[in-house]
Amino acid sequence: MIVVSAADLQFEALLKIVMYPDPILRAKNKRVVTFDENLKKLVDEMFDVMYKTDGIGLSAPQVGINVQLMVFNPAGERGEGEEIVLVNPRVVKSSKKLVPFTEGCLSFPGINADVVRPEAVKGTLFFDRMTAEVVDSIRAELLISTDFELFLATIYSFAFDFCHTVIRIALLVGV
Repeated sequence: MIVVSAADLQFEALLKIVMYPDPILRAKNKRVVTFDENLKKLVDEMFDVMYKTDGIGLSAPQVGINVQLMVFNPAGERGEGEEIVLVNPRVVKSSKKLVPFTEGCLSFPGINADVVRPEAVKGTLFFDRMTAEVVDSIRAELLISTDFELFLATIYSFAFDFCHTVIRIALLVGV
């Protein structure tokens, strides 16, 4: 298992979206094992970038950092909906029923494609917007299992794929 070092979480403020075909989008992403202030700063900055670019989800590789981390908010607006942070996402179970959903990706501006994904996914969720109490509660890497359905299942599946270097939209549009 490849894990994150402190240097892997170092970044310069004002992260920018990495555009396809940058090889960083296909590089292996490391597992996060340290939940510290650097990770919290990265998450905060990722939410800022996501909102500024009108996204609903953003993975760390999309801002040039190869770790298994994603932020999302289905509402896509700061102060609305629920901000969710996924660290080392895993799919525990998924429905056999597949549904198409038109997806876009901040790393592929202007490109949308119908992607077929499970209608429901049971995945791991480590925390949702890191408060000190939550960070302390997950230091031993507690797994919290959450059910995602329909739109949330699509977002979770997208995050899972991106963290594991599967970029379905690239496969569908032939780039």
